[in-house]
Amino acid sequence: MRSAMVRKAAMDALQENAPFNSIAILDCCTAVFRGGRKRFGQGGSHIASIFQIMAFTVRVMNEREIDVALLTKLAKVATSEMTISKDLDTDWQRAASSLLVAIGTRLPDLMMVEVFLHLAGSAVAISAMVQTLAEFASAEASKFTPRLKDVLSRVLPVLGNIKDAQRPIFANAIKCWCQAVWQYRAEFPLAPEFDHDVLAFLHSAFDLLLRVWATSRELKVRLSAIDALGKMVGLINRAQLKAALPRLLPAVLGLYKRVENAYVVTCSLHSLLDASLMSDTGPPLLDFEDLIIVVNTLLPLTSTHNSYANRSELGWALKNYNEMLRCFLTIGSLYYDNLFSFLMSKINSKEDFLKLGALCVLKHLLPRLSEAWYERRLVLIEAVKSLLNEQDLSVRKSLAELIAVMASHCYVEGACGELFVEFLVQQCAIAEEEVTQYQNQQEAFEMAMGLRTFHATKTELKMGAVSPAELRTVSEKGLLLLTITIPEMEIILWPFLLKMIIPSKYTAAVATICRCISELARHRIAHGNPLLTELKSHTDLPTAECWSLCLLEEISRLLGSVFALQKPPCSTHCQFMPASFHEQDTSQGLPDVQEVDIEVISPEIEVLERILAESNDIENNVNVASDSKLLLGIGKSTLESDMVMAQDSMDILLKRLEKYKSQNSQLKAEKNQLVDYVQHLINSISSTFLVPDAVAAPDEETLNLSKEINTLGHVTKSWLSEILIFGGEMIKDSREAP
Repeated sequence: MRSAMVRKAAMDALQENAPFNSIAILDCCTAVFRGGRKRFGQGGSHIASIFQIMAFTVRVMNEREIDVALLTKLAKVATSEMTISKDLDTDWQRAASSLLVAIGTRLPDLMMVEVFLHLAGSAVAISAMVQTLAEFASAEASKFTPRLKDVLSRVLPVLGNIKDAQRPIFANAIKCWCQAVWQYRAEFPLAPEFDHDVLAFLHSAFDLLLRVWATSRELKVRLSAIDALGKMVGLINRAQLKAALPRLLPAVLGLYKRVENAYVVTCSLHSLLDASLMSDTGPPLLDFEDLIIVVNTLLPLTSTHNSYANRSELGWALKNYNEMLRCFLTIGSLYYDNLFSFLMSKINSKEDFLKLGALCVLKHLLPRLSEAWYERRLVLIEAVKSLLNEQDLSVRKSLAELIAVMASHCYVEGACGELFVEFLVQQCAIAEEEVTQYQNQQEAFEMAMGLRTFHATKTELKMGAVSPAELRTVSEKGLLLLTITIPEMEIILWPFLLKMIIPSKYTAAVATICRCISELARHRIAHGNPLLTELKSHTDLPTAECWSLCLLEEISRLLGSVFALQKPPCSTHCQFMPASFHEQDTSQGLPDVQEVDIEVISPEIEVLERILAESNDIENNVNVASDSKLLLGIGKSTLESDMVMAQDSMDILLKRLEKYKSQNSQLKAEKNQLVDYVQHLINSISSTFLVPDAVAAPDEETLNLSKEINTLGHVTKSWLSEILIFGGEMIKDSREAP
């Protein structure tokens, strides 16, 4: 450890002084090799460190200090070290290669001459030099590409004699050379095209890789050959490419069954599709019938892109997934009708992985092919409607994401729009019990299987199966996205979302629904839309009593759980009315509260805590019309009726609490968590009754109504606070009683 620290400190010091004393540092490093390798013993890391210092110094040395003789000497030292061992890919060989590349950045011809001298040597020397040329092409594309003809003329004659062990090195080098050509053409678009000799060399190399290397029994050789061919398809002429397609396309697709990390294969496939379909020099070389095998191969893979066990595999899976989507886009850009029909047929498949794959592809292609597919939007809408009752969580998540994409491109309209919105609300209302149950099952399974997973961050795609919590989060974000960023959805969301507050099965989604309603009301008021007139025109909307009592029910339900109140089903017009307070006989007293434990209501507390935690401002979530005439439109008489009805309920509760206080003094439950939480809940919900005087363009009648309702609201808040304090004191007294 100490020697490594000293070596690192020495390297840092030399590199810091390299721009100012480059010649002296290079002379000293060169002198080290005069004593031969015996001076280093087995310390290859020392040699590698010296080469790294030399490479860095060559790169940063001043132009006027460049000495051809000195750099020639350094190049010979580097090539000697690279070919001295029969093994490849050692530390000092890579470091020596980096020195040659550094010399090439300053004097490329000098480096080429030294490399070419060793291309006629042993197999190890040839492989080392070819690897250096690949690194040089990646580092200096503008200096390598003009010299490609010289490189190919010397490398091609030896390709036929290369053994399987060295073929991946040569295939990787050819790939790097082709990448350098593409980069050079991007930087210099007016550069002349290749002459006939260079094209002939490329065609010869392409033919050899396709006929021999791509059919090798060694999987590594086949994979590296396909990788190189993917970079070459755009450089050969269309006649040779057309002749190669019957052999090349099956060779690429066949590797999907053999390799786990298929990113390299998909990149080559995309390059092949792009060269065959999107060329400006002629018609497409493949019909959609020829591409059926491609889409049938890729579609199942798009549904399994996130089922990996560790971070490294997940990273490559994401890259591969994106590249597969690029393949679909290339096909869809030309054959959009055929691809649309294909995807619709897969949506109706009985296999979940095909449904999921089709949804993923549609979600990606719809924003890019929205104009081409717009005339067939009704077909897509019907296909999505057929999936609304799917039980698979992954399908439901992809469906929620697709609905958001469809809405953003005006593919959602009319009654189907309400169905899609209700589907999102349904996913937002996933109960916390379901989330907890799923987590417990996953933990038990992982413990049983000995699996170790990581928790994905916000920017990472979660691995494995979709969880209920993930589905809920995606749906909540989708519903908010529809509300805030897509003006065309307003006609569907308003006032339809008001209906979603009342059903008990959507109680867990109330926070998200109220936030959306608040955003819609604020937007409509800003544009002068008459909310009161609209509400009166809809006879199917819930009454004002239902909206207010829906919130009061949360309080009464929580208190009812604490005091073990048995509440029969409500027979009134509003299922959330706390009718239990009216219908029960107050003379019967309360059950034995000693059996009540705080753990009984903890799930309910967790649900309400999640609703509150998800809201940045609870008043914006539960006060639907805090900035509008909506609550004013409910009317003074309605609110008075609500308050009287709630007052009666609370009076009965007071009587029960009094009886409870006198009869039960042994309550053994923690009161701090409950009382503090209920205080927070009531303070938040009671703000619903407070209506600001300032409304959009109020008239005199509206102002008077607002003042009266504000007065009623303050009274309501007052007795709500009193009942809370009274109940809290009794719980405290009971707990502290001897």
